[in-house]
Amino acid sequence: MVHVPEDKIVECGMLCHLAQRDWMMRDILDLMLSDSDNTATNFLIDFIGFAKMAAWFEAEFAHIHLGRYLMEVTDRENYLSAETALELLERLLADPSPFGQVCRKALFYQESVNKLLQDLPEGCSYSKTGELEDTEHDAARIFAGDSYYDICFMSHYTGLEEREQILLAQNAVGKLAYQDLTWK
Repeated sequence: MVHVPEDKIVECGMLCHLAQRDWMMRDILDLMLSDSDNTATNFLIDFIGFAKMAAWFEAEFAHIHLGRYLMEVTDRENYLSAETALELLERLLADPSPFGQVCRKALFYQESVNKLLQDLPEGCSYSKTGELEDTEHDAARIFAGDSYYDICFMSHYTGLEEREQILLAQNAVGKLAYQDLTWK
């Protein structure tokens, strides 16, 4: 059990809406992955240690940088490449440990399915999505039987019309991948 202090609650996600502040660590991890909960993410960064996590990312991955907490207003920035996002997804899905099991379950039950998974049947994917006011990202493993595609779609837009077009493109990519996997 861990305690999430009231002064650490940030916008976006379930934790900012719920009164409960004592959680199992596995639930915090699940909320970070399945709900993109910013408070859960920041809590885990603090739990591990910001500098330690940033150094681990730098040592393990070529194109990821932890520069700030989520929802923090600063001139520092976080960044991640599509290649690294897929590498992280693949590592989580291949991890046989209890940690990996929690991650797989959270990624399987992703709350946001309006991007790559929009027109797909339930139960055929693992995914992690993210968005900001000008960004729509989605990384997913879409599968049918033992066959799968790992896809990462990262985008930056200006304006609602452009965002709508990006979401439609993400929907089309996911649908095309699933159709290809189920083609008989």
